[in-house]
Amino acid sequence: MKQLSWRLFIFIAIMISTGCSSLFRSNATYQNKEIGLLKMSVYTEEGIASWYGGDGDGFAGLLTANGETYDPDQMTCAHKVLPLGTILKVTNLENDRSVIVRVNDRGPYVDGRIIDLSLRAATLLDIRIKGTSRVRIVSSDLKGQPQPMTTLDVNNPFTIQLMAAENKKDLEPLRQIVDKFYEGSYLEEFTDRNGRVVYRLRIGLYKDRESAEYLAGNLKRVLRAKGVIPYVTRKR
Repeated sequence: MKQLSWRLFIFIAIMISTGCSSLFRSNATYQNKEIGLLKMSVYTEEGIASWYGGDGDGFAGLLTANGETYDPDQMTCAHKVLPLGTILKVTNLENDRSVIVRVNDRGPYVDGRIIDLSLRAATLLDIRIKGTSRVRIVSSDLKGQPQPMTTLDVNNPFTIQLMAAENKKDLEPLRQIVDKFYEGSYLEEFTDRNGRVVYRLRIGLYKDRESAEYLAGNLKRVLRAKGVIPYVTRKR
């Protein structure tokens, strides 16, 4: 775990105090807003897919984000922000093979990747040996026909994760400087896919992805040099 230096903290403070005060913008009223169900268009995204849950990596049998036991032989996947239960058609753009998967987990937490596939899905897409491939994902029905997303996951807001560590003391220096300018930071304890207890430093609750992505983009530019890559995910 790389330590953030006080020099970096001072740099962040200067940026915030010299016109970037909107960098950490609270949305503390999230829970009090009546959002309702919003009709959404077909969701489409292209990027790099990876996979997990095989070759002795220890993921099989662990709990996924929706409480299911992870089974690498099922057609499931992990996505950072799509509502749990979303059905996706995933097409390998390198060979035009497609599969239908269901989102039941969160991830991948590697910069530049958009989806983590189960072992079976990766095998059918011919991604298993290579490890990654460029794909297109489209919200669909179980037959693979494009399907508008008709509900917003209103009880599961977007949030921004800054850093995770097994020792929560490693997160305190960053949290202290953030707390001077933003009220919405919090530490969250969870058990990761390897069964380890890990602490996550997160910021904010947002009803829309765009607000969270805006803040995450600013933070990414500030913190990238120290190996900290903020990303948008769901509260759960």
